[in-house]
Amino acid sequence: MATTHREDCDSLATRPAPPWARRDLQARTRQTDRILAVASGGGHWAQLRAITTNLDVPVVYATTLAPSDVTDDPVHRIPDANASRPVDLARCAWVLWRIVRRERPDYLVTTGAAPGAAAVGIARLHGIPAIFIDSIANAEALSRSGRIAVRLGARTFTQWPHLSDIDGIEYAGTVFGEQA
Repeated sequence: MATTHREDCDSLATRPAPPWARRDLQARTRQTDRILAVASGGGHWAQLRAITTNLDVPVVYATTLAPSDVTDDPVHRIPDANASRPVDLARCAWVLWRIVRRERPDYLVTTGAAPGAAAVGIARLHGIPAIFIDSIANAEALSRSGRIAVRLGARTFTQWPHLSDIDGIEYAGTVFGEQA
């Protein structure tokens, strides 16, 4: 029986995050801290959910998916955007700005794509530490969003060891707990 894309993403998102992802986020958070987790739909969303599902801190999500299709946790819908649609990217950044002002997170975690890079910039403007985990699909080079996140000072992880030795990019495994 064939599965839908949504079912595939849900099955990936319910896997527990690997110890390095949970340890890294939980080591930096106090019991009262809040995390804003931002991702585009599809694989970015599945990877973000794999990281944040089992955290012991409150997580608020911002995603391009419809909130009712996502999770029982607090979710904000953001407009989908990419670099070739600058008006949509500006609208997405504005919505993210309002979410950050309303939610006042202590940390930002994102797996990209363009909405995640915009969120890193907004986090920097608010003095919020950011963690950017580049998609496992980017095996040849860091994504454009990842390169932007590095320049904006986000702690940036790749899921491929051969990409980790450039520009302070770190490797600590994959979000699904498998070796890349």
